[in-house]
Amino acid sequence: MKSYFNSVVKRYMNNHQSLSLQLFIQAAEFKRIGNRAIRQAQAENRRLGMENVFYRNGIIY
Repeated sequence: MKSYFNSVVKRYMNNHQSLSLQLFIQAAEFKRIGNRAIRQAQAENRRLGMENVFYRNGIIY
């Protein structure tokens, strides 16, 4: 997991020097947790036979 964050941090920090490293790592962790929660909710919806509705590029699917 650390190697993933290290590679992402290196790429990001090359372009965005003003954002602190700690803030970036915390934001990446929040995103990881949120994405996992979304996948779990979608799996539960499929199990219950409910449709998964999402919005992408101005289109509702």
